[in-house]
Amino acid sequence: MAAIIANAPIDLVGRVDESFLAAHAIPKGATLTLRDADAAGALFSAFDVAAASTGGVRAFPGGCGANIAADMASLGGCVSLVAPFGSGPNGELARDDLTRRGVRIAGFETGETHLSLLTAVTQDGERSFAVHGGQGHQAPADSLNTLASDRFLVLDGHLLDDPACTATLVRHATEAMPPAQALVVCPNGPEVIANSRMALEALLARATLILLSETEALELTACSGIEQALGILQARGLAGAITLGARGVIVFDTGAHTIVPAERVPAEDIVNTNGAGDAFAAGYLRGLEQGMALAEAGALGCHTAARVIRLHGARLEPFD
Repeated sequence: MAAIIANAPIDLVGRVDESFLAAHAIPKGATLTLRDADAAGALFSAFDVAAASTGGVRAFPGGCGANIAADMASLGGCVSLVAPFGSGPNGELARDDLTRRGVRIAGFETGETHLSLLTAVTQDGERSFAVHGGQGHQAPADSLNTLASDRFLVLDGHLLDDPACTATLVRHATEAMPPAQALVVCPNGPEVIANSRMALEALLARATLILLSETEALELTACSGIEQALGILQARGLAGAITLGARGVIVFDTGAHTIVPAERVPAEDIVNTNGAGDAFAAGYLRGLEQGMALAEAGALGCHTAARVIRLHGARLEPFD
């Protein structure tokens, strides 16, 4: 059993040229957070216009942690999700998709418009994001306390963008989690690490597993090479995985590591890479739940990622 604490936004996905990213200062492959609601509204409107000639903007349930929950459930896992759910059709879409997959929703209503994430897909399949960062939440302690029986507690690092939520999560991890429960930290972006380093350090002191990309591993450890970064993570008593894109993934525990090659997907079959890292995390954690060895769990993660990049959304089809 696994529990995930995250947001569950709707991804507004459209194909755009690289020039759109440059014109609006959206970092390629990363997330632009806009604090001003008017500026965010103007950007989202410009995105609608830019994507109109390439099929327009489509709405898909998303969010890193919610994607992990959805994919783990699609792989047969028993999953709970604590997330804020806002009003309007996007909130209904987010909740209905998770429920359809069998995810137990332990989240809460915010009374606000449901969070949406601009997802710009460029010609190479890379995705870049923008979000209005004014919508934070403080996860109720009673929601978190319902997760005590789960084996894994997975934390989506995007929640650390909100100070009130960060304080609640750090307090829960350091004071209220059962000792036997494994805390899994997913930073989900080098910008999250750069902006929330103190909170991450507090969480990692309690964590068992960390799942991160090569770029995130280098940012977190302040290293220039992945082997040195891996050694630092192991020395801190952490196990987990470092994804390397098309080169595969390093899976490791405190005493050993192995590189699992990526599953080859023909270029013509790749729809976009949105959700690939989340799908890997879902497959890897599902493998650990089932008692798989490191390499076997890593291979299941790579296979799950290879499946999702063939799809238009960021999640597995629930019943394929």
